[in-house]
Amino acid sequence: MSEINKDLQATHKILTIVEQSKSHNDELLDKLPGVFAIVDEKAKILRGNLFLSGIFDCELEEIIEKDLSSIFTEEAWNIFQKKIIDVKENEGKDEQFELELESKQDDESKSFYWYISKFSPSKKNDRDFYSIVGEDISELRKKEKQLMEIFSSIPLGILTVGSDKTIDPQYSQFTEYLLDRKDLEGKNFEEILFNYTSEKGTPEEKEGVNNIKASIGENELIFESLKSTFPTQVWYPIENNLDGGRWLGVSYQPVVYSGSVKRLLIICEDRTKIIQSEEALKDTQMLEDQSIARILQIKKSDQNMLPLFVKEINVLIEKLDPHIEAKESRELCNSLHGIKGNARVAGFDFLTNLSHELETFVLDKNKPENEGKWTEIGEGIQGIKNEWSEIESLYNSLMKVDKEGGKNSNLDDDVSDLFERYSRILNAGKLGDDPLKAERMMLAIKSINFSNLDDLKDKLSVQVDKTAENLGKEVNFNFQVDEVTVEEYAKSSLSESLLHILNNCVGHGIEMPDDREMMGKERAGQIDIIIREGKSGFLDIKVSDDGAGISFSSIVKNAVKKKIIDLDKVPDISKEELLNLVFEPGFSTAENVTEVSGRGVGMDVVAERMKELEGSITLDSTEGKGTTFILKMKSGKKAEINRTVFPLKKFKEIIVKNIVQTGKEKKANLSFDEEGIEELDKGIIYGDISRIILSLTTYIGSFVKDGGDYTFKVSRNGTKIICNVNAKKQGKDKKKLAEFNRPLNFCQEYLRQHGGSISLEGKKLEVSFGNLLTKTEIPEINIAFEKNINEVDAQSTKEKIEQVKVELDLPINISMKPNIQTNLMVLSTPSNNGDLNLTLGSSKASIQKDLRRKIESIFRALDKF
Repeated sequence: MSEINKDLQATHKILTIVEQSKSHNDELLDKLPGVFAIVDEKAKILRGNLFLSGIFDCELEEIIEKDLSSIFTEEAWNIFQKKIIDVKENEGKDEQFELELESKQDDESKSFYWYISKFSPSKKNDRDFYSIVGEDISELRKKEKQLMEIFSSIPLGILTVGSDKTIDPQYSQFTEYLLDRKDLEGKNFEEILFNYTSEKGTPEEKEGVNNIKASIGENELIFESLKSTFPTQVWYPIENNLDGGRWLGVSYQPVVYSGSVKRLLIICEDRTKIIQSEEALKDTQMLEDQSIARILQIKKSDQNMLPLFVKEINVLIEKLDPHIEAKESRELCNSLHGIKGNARVAGFDFLTNLSHELETFVLDKNKPENEGKWTEIGEGIQGIKNEWSEIESLYNSLMKVDKEGGKNSNLDDDVSDLFERYSRILNAGKLGDDPLKAERMMLAIKSINFSNLDDLKDKLSVQVDKTAENLGKEVNFNFQVDEVTVEEYAKSSLSESLLHILNNCVGHGIEMPDDREMMGKERAGQIDIIIREGKSGFLDIKVSDDGAGISFSSIVKNAVKKKIIDLDKVPDISKEELLNLVFEPGFSTAENVTEVSGRGVGMDVVAERMKELEGSITLDSTEGKGTTFILKMKSGKKAEINRTVFPLKKFKEIIVKNIVQTGKEKKANLSFDEEGIEELDKGIIYGDISRIILSLTTYIGSFVKDGGDYTFKVSRNGTKIICNVNAKKQGKDKKKLAEFNRPLNFCQEYLRQHGGSISLEGKKLEVSFGNLLTKTEIPEINIAFEKNINEVDAQSTKEKIEQVKVELDLPINISMKPNIQTNLMVLSTPSNNGDLNLTLGSSKASIQKDLRRKIESIFRALDKF
């Protein structure tokens, strides 16, 4: 009996706990801040809570067996009943929706967000039961309404898009005006706002629209990574509109909940007038701009080479019509290639682009050889002829052209030979056969725009003598310059600056001969200019005279007079600050205005020219003893460097191949020493690969001579590559190849920007450069796939990444799902061949900007690896 009593007691405790638990559950349900009910398939209430009894305005026990439909309007209940049927027919699928509920306490209806799901009782039953939960969102909707009232006074289209990609009921009144329609609620946002873009936009714009759709419902990281691709300006067609539609400026803001983008806020503005004004301005300026651009191109082109370019292009232009008549595609392409090459070197950008586009069209094998294609070719050729007519007309107006077409006597033999070699390659259509050789030829032509400064001496001497004679002064002029080359525009700016300084030296500085004798000086004043080649492509220039110097009292007097400085602040101003006032626009210390000085024009121009050339100017002066100007300026335009990453192993193979080819071009025996080459089998190099290879082979080509015997080796030293060439027997060039001998100053700049250096000692040449990236320079790369990519689709891309990880020796981790360490994501869908096109999302992880650029460059190049 005792055992039975124990069992009964235990059972009683269990029943008590169950009852208590049930009581607690009932209490929790009763106090839910919203509707809760269990109903049968006829909508009879089997269980409810206090909130629901409040809606029925009865006691909690009295709601049992009441009809749930009685608290809805007939129209609302039809919608609600349909949702219950949907739950019944779609097993396991819940329904969530918003629907208004009539309130008996007051006359206004309230907005509820409803959740309907299948309810399974513990006992088997043939009837269907449903769990109903309703959340009162009336206050939320009131606040939204208040916001919309505010929005309605703002001339912006403001709307939100939910996870179903449809427009929510709440949007600004101005949206209806912008989009010229009122039935926006529930409509697909893409069909309303981006229909034209999806059908007729660019591939980038279409991709952007797809990315907008893909970002809704995804995590915030994915949204931020895709946002830069969203279209920010779209055309919205409108029937019976005078402009045919509107240009809309579009911006996007995510509505984020629990890290996911639940809704998208889209803001639109009318930019039609702005864009029309911009287009009108472009149209009116285009012809002027093109003419100005053509004039600048003619002026910038090498004036010695220009007559030959013009002559050569004229010959090629005359061949175009016969090619069309005979329908000779290959010959036409050769002529177009020649026009393009000559135009590119001459700097005729418009003509270059037109020739390139037509050449590409002619070579397009997808275009059938029929009358339609040749008609289009004819139109393209007419465009080329029109452009050339404009250039030639301007050229004839700007230049004194020899109508006879005779040889320009100013061309030196080396340049003429170079041009003829280059033209033959262009006209034969073989430029693309050897890209590196073509690059060297282009660089050689470009280097013609550089010249030395020796000829400045005569120009400046004449100016000094003429100015001194006009002022009745005597001046000795000394000009010293290193063997340096500068680009023509830098040389022109330097010449202009020196003329201004010399005018000031002669006009302000050098005294009259009798006055100099009275002061114990030579009757003739002395002016010296010394130009030296400085570091990193800069020139150091010193201009000095032994004249009267600059009067500090005159500087103060004129500065106070012109209100540049306050009189009471003069004691606090340093000597250097006072002297720098000389470079202020309109400032002068001259008491009398002459033909050459005293107007306050000149020194400010010099300062501006130095600034344009990334340089500076300073001066020092001692009254009675003279003045010295120190100028620092770039010798030419900075080399354009386009850094990317490249597998070290492939880079090594290209270097070796091109050095061997260089030896063949120079008809020399150039053998390869393989010692240490295996060190270049793994890793990556970060830099302008084509420029490095171009510079390296150009230097070797200038060192290696015909008939010589040489060895070369390529090795690694830390983060740099070292290339050594040793001459066992020096050869001798029978004929100079201009592409190897002229452009070394460019190559030196390219290598310097890659931390490189060149050492040439007798029979040994060493060229070093970087930058090899190591694991210590790259943060850990954690790659993850977006959630809609499955293991099968990801497999090919994962294999590629693993291959890159080994080949490039990179710290890469791969996972299917993103986590807190993820800094790069695979976002794209599979391509036709099953591979994923790797698109990088922005990262929330902290990575330095430069390193991020390197990492992204690595993965943009995945397919190439």
